[in-house]
Formats: sequence, C-alpha cells, structure tokens
Amino acid sequence: MLNDIEQEFIKFVSEKRNRSISTISSVYLETKNKFKFTSDYYRDFCNKVHELNKILYDDTDEKDIIDSYKFHELLHNFRLISYSFPKKSKPSLKEYFNLKKIKNEIIYIMKELILKPLQEKLGKKTRTEYSLKEIAEFLLINIKYRPIIVDYGCGLAYISFNIARINKTAKIYLVDIDCLYLDFAEYYFQKKKIDVEVIRITKDNLYPKLPNHNICIANEVFEHLLDPLQAFDNIYESLQKEGLLVGNFSDKSEELFHVSPDFSIIREKIENNFEKIGKIFYKKIS
Repeated sequence: MLNDIEQEFIKFVSEKRNRSISTISSVYLETKNKFKFTSDYYRDFCNKVHELNKILYDDTDEKDIIDSYKFHELLHNFRLISYSFPKKSKPSLKEYFNLKKIKNEIIYIMKELILKPLQEKLGKKTRTEYSLKEIAEFLLINIKYRPIIVDYGCGLAYISFNIARINKTAKIYLVDIDCLYLDFAEYYFQKKKIDVEVIRITKDNLYPKLPNHNICIANEVFEHLLDPLQAFDNIYESLQKEGLLVGNFSDKSEELFHVSPDFSIIREKIENNFEKIGKIFYKKIS
C-alpha cells in the first residue's frame, strides 16, 4: 500500500519521464522492496556509494558539495520519502509472548516501563517528543500573524506541509539545493494547492538572501554547510522580531556530508538573540 507522498512521487516521475503511472509504479515498488528505504541496509548502502564517489567530490569545496548532492539526489530522495512511512507500532501484551527474539523484547520492556517513565519524571523528554502535527500546532499557536515560512534545507518539508494543512493562508518558501527532491517538493505542494515558492541553492547562489518571514525551520541543516554562520546570519536578518526558529542545534556526529558538526558558534548566536520557548523552538528577541 502506497501512501500519498509515494503516489504523488510516482505521478511526478511519470510526468517528468513521459511514462505511464503503472510503469513507474512497478519500478518504484520493485526498488522499494529490494532496497528497503528505512533499513540499516539502505543507510549502509548510501554511505558506501558516497564513499565510493569521494574521489570526485571534495567535501572541503562548496561547489563540489553541490555536485555531490546532485549526483546522489535519488538516494537522498528515497530516504526523504521513507520519513513519511508509518512508525512501527508497539507490540501488544499478547505479542510479547509470541516474539522469538526474547532478548530484544526484554530491552524494549526495560526502556518502556523503567527508563522512559524515569526520564519523564526527571523532565528529560525523548527525541520523539513532538510529532509533525504537534510541531505545526505549536508554531501556529505562538505566531500572531499569517505564517510566512522559510524552510531552510527543506528536503520534502514535512513540517511546512503540516502547517499549511492547518492554516490555509500559510506562505511557504522552500530553500534547498537545486536537485530532484526540491523539484518534487515544489510539485507536491503545488498539487496540494499550497502557496509555495522555491529558492534554489546553486554554485552561483550558495547562501541566498531570504524573504522577510516569521517562522524559520532550519532543522538538521547547518552541519551540511561549510559556512553555517553565513546561512544563520541570512536567516537572522530576514526573520521578523518575535519570529520563531525551529531546530536542533546540538553538535552533530562526524559523518558523510556533516562538514560542520560543531554548532558552538550557532548556539552562541541563538543564546544572545533568541528566547528558548521549547525543546527545539526559539523566539527572536532582538
């Protein structure tokens, strides 16, 4: 069973290639079943393809990074689509006694019945604290005017999409590298009749100036930029006073495409110019 975003992607490719929907659907399903986009196998496969091509793409050069993202765009696109897949449901009590991997189940029970309640008691919320809908609702509650959103490093822009589903007046600016998944995001938003414009990052426009806005989604993006401070300054200058910033600004792991894993300079900027109003939410105060 294909979800809505998968169906729209198939239509997008069908129009792009002038092939029938049934043909593209068949190829997509075959690829999905073979590579299992949410699996560790697929993540490892992507990493190996990236490593194999490092000889062509130097991650210390911004223009090479653009070329690399363009080359790997389909790999990344399937990863982004997989974020729309339903999360695995928790097993019922009856299923506990039917599972073969008893060791894994014991670990699961320990986490759910002991560790998680302890975290909540201590006020340490888990990474999965907010659903996409909850993030969208929180932002809309805390903004006074029509939401004008810059989604920086948008991918398939799931948060922005949820905001636009709730508030039909929302204006969305999608900002990302000029590649397949940005084309698809634009197509998807337009099909859903969302007011959207696209700002494409290219070799000649690495750190684009941004439109005036009151919400900026910049989650999991600065680690991919050789000059994250330039991108942050562009966001800051165009974000309205009392505008909202969304993101996880803790240091990242050192891995492929994480060319700037140290976020200390970004955190310093945020501490001096923003008020923290939630785990990943900040309000501009100056």
